Amino acid sequence: MARRNHSEMEELVGAYALDALESDEIEALELHLSECPRCRAELRDHRETAALLAHAGTAAPDGLWNKIASELEETPPDMATVFGMPSGAERASRVAKMRGPRWRTVGMAAAGIAAAIIAVNSALIVRQNNKIGEVERNQTISHLADLAAANPTSRIVSLRGTDGSIGADAVLRPNGTGYLLHTRLPKLAAGQTYQLWALVDGRNPVSLSVLGTKPTVAGFTAKSSMNQLAITVERADGAAQPTTSPILTGTVV
Repeated sequence: MARRNHSEMEELVGAYALDALESDEIEALELHLSECPRCRAELRDHRETAALLAHAGTAAPDGLWNKIASELEETPPDMATVFGMPSGAERASRVAKMRGPRWRTVGMAAAGIAAAIIAVNSALIVRQNNKIGEVERNQTISHLADLAAANPTSRIVSLRGTDGSIGADAVLRPNGTGYLLHTRLPKLAAGQTYQLWALVDGRNPVSLSVLGTKPTVAGFTAKSSMNQLAITVERADGAAQPTTSPILTGTVV
């Protein structure tokens, strides 16, 4: 299989989050994701936003969609200023390429969801620029986590350390959507992060989420074959494979 460059892989992340890739593309992208923290972070954002849209069959939190709609009516910041992007014809050309044949093959339903994800992410960027986005985003994920924990079809995983002084809980929905919550972990120094992993019988760790220096609640998606969760301390941008022993472990029952 010919190895693709980062730009090509990055264009596939959105479709991968929607399960809209061919098998050869999935294989190539999963290999790239194992080596690229930036693309893993982008995939995590897509899936968390998709979880907001899917909402596990429950009604959205009061006022969520009204907030999004009102923010989408605001004048967005100048992207050329914020991100140092080119303007004029060159920027239009890049946008046209992003809307090329790949997304036409995904289908109308997936394209609609992808557009909604882009819109919600844009709204989150606006709120973050206004210094309120991160708080509201965490509150929304916390609400979803509480709903999942209250659902009788969910499974609860208790992650514990060797001495019992630290810990966390995770809730798993039947569709693979999960949430880490009730974390009791000390704040890490700058340059470090907690990272959540899925394992099968203690082997083949797969990164689920880079949690930051002081995690509270986080969303993730896991394959049904995994039966253990673990948390390690890694460098700030995360690792493709654990570089330290787990400080917390838990078995899925």
